[in-house]
Amino acid sequence: GPGPADLVYGGDPAKWLALAHTLKARFYLNTAEVRPAAYAQALAEAKLGIRSDAGTYSGAFTQATGEQNFWYQFDIVQRPGDMGPGFFLDNLLKARSDPRRTSYFAHNAADQPTDLSVVRLAPDYQQPYVSYDENTLIWAEAAYRTGDQVTALAKLNEERAHYGLPAEAVAGQALLNEILTEKYIADFQLGEQVWRDYTRTCTPNLAPSPAAASSPSGGSIPGRMIYDVSELNTDPNYPDDSSIFWNPDDPVNATSDGTGAACLGR
Repeated sequence: GPGPADLVYGGDPAKWLALAHTLKARFYLNTAEVRPAAYAQALAEAKLGIRSDAGTYSGAFTQATGEQNFWYQFDIVQRPGDMGPGFFLDNLLKARSDPRRTSYFAHNAADQPTDLSVVRLAPDYQQPYVSYDENTLIWAEAAYRTGDQVTALAKLNEERAHYGLPAEAVAGQALLNEILTEKYIADFQLGEQVWRDYTRTCTPNLAPSPAAASSPSGGSIPGRMIYDVSELNTDPNYPDDSSIFWNPDDPVNATSDGTGAACLGR
């Protein structure tokens, strides 16, 4: 193997194999809204996936120019002021007395989030991309979806214990809601995966800003990435506007999987 040239895993093939299984579990989960059999496939892969923090795949960032944490590069170096924390996640963490609140965000004297935390904005912060927490919660959800609530609860509580949070004692839809909410929290900064989970489950049941009503999405949270203008100008296969805000893998949700209430953002 590559040995020390492998900046993340040091050439450890077992860690690369576990990462591959977690990624397969993630991708199966992303298709499960229209392919329910994919939950069993995700479960099988998660069982072979990342099983500890030592297996989490993170960026090998340093303080050297060109090797810095992408969030630092964008938020501090290139586009300061263009990105800010959302109040929904911060309020959720506060309401749940979750210790990740101060790990994720910096706060002002009024206890409002102002930016990512100092730790997470450090140029050499080892930003996770595929994590032990994600694998554990994929395992929890996939177990629930395939009828094994005992394992689902055990895996939820394994992830919660990782942050010193007390064990939950829930069942049924309340258990699913806790798993999906915990995954929404744990997957912070893992790229688009939080959004993919939202489009699949409408959990948390996010309410669009009132200003979104006049946007091209008509007040809905987009179900697919927005196409860029250069794509419109040069790609004859560019879809018409009616399909921009949905994805065949993520049809519009009538209700939230977590609560059963009407989906506010779709």
